[in-house]
Amino acid sequence: MKLTIKTTDKVEHPVELSGAEPTVGELRDAAKLKLSAADMTVVHKGTVLADDSKTLKEVGIEDGGMIVVIVKKPKPAGTAASPAAAAPPAAAAPPAAAPSPAPAAAAPAAAGA
Repeated sequence: MKLTIKTTDKVEHPVELSGAEPTVGELRDAAKLKLSAADMTVVHKGTVLADDSKTLKEVGIEDGGMIVVIVKKPKPAGTAASPAAAAPPAAAAPPAAAPSPAPAAAAPAAAGA
């Protein structure tokens, strides 16, 4: 199956997949080799192709079709992997004192006692 991979910078790359029913995973592997990219999102007609086990026919891709690949840029070394790790540690606050109970209100005097 012959396909055209188009990147977000509008460059087109021809790719050919062998086998009777190539899968999304095989397409992703071919795109990784062609584009020398490790992390990417593969899109066809506005749908993200996330299930690598599906055949291209199952997701509506035909011979001669166009695929869009969004290559994710690698994060620079030394950056945090998650937002929680990037946040500065919270300062240790002393435990809050338990609120003291409010003083009991004086009972109103009985009228005419």
